[in-house]
Amino acid sequence: MPNRVEKSRSKPRSTQSRHSHADFAWLLRVVASVLIVVYWVGGATVHSSRCRLELKRLEHQEELAEEALIAQQKKLNKLLAEQQRRRDKALARLLRLRKLRRMLRDRRVEMVNRGLNAEEIEESDRREEEERQAELNRVQRKEAQLLHKVQAIDNAVADFPSFDLSAFLASNEIPSGSSRNVQGSQ
Repeated sequence: MPNRVEKSRSKPRSTQSRHSHADFAWLLRVVASVLIVVYWVGGATVHSSRCRLELKRLEHQEELAEEALIAQQKKLNKLLAEQQRRRDKALARLLRLRKLRRMLRDRRVEMVNRGLNAEEIEESDRREEEERQAELNRVQRKEAQLLHKVQAIDNAVADFPSFDLSAFLASNEIPSGSSRNVQGSQ
């Protein structure tokens, strides 16, 4: 039976069937192209939206950090002004005490000239010196406390991390090429 010709089992397409497939092939190519473009643009839009949201969040954080830094700076300035005011007040007291001491010295000279007891003069000098030393110690303790507070605030300000928005944006820059590469890197 080698002379026998085998027939193909598939039926040949009719001419009408072939034309209808050709008519729809271009339409399928157009639809596929549109879907591909929508996919690419959609991916870039989603990435761009994420970047904008992240940028807004970081800008908000930066604003909050700036406000906190300004508030800390105001507190520091207020403490420094308070310390300066107390220092000026202590200096004025010290000057008054020195003036009083001069007056007492002059008075002592008068007392000696009048013939008062040397022990009484020494006792008044000792009391005056104790009062002056107690006032000076109190002022120095207050200054040390204020200086410690100012240094603590200054250290807190120095420890506050600074945020560089331009460096962040430069490190996360979207390349001008296809958005597909950017999307794949995330």
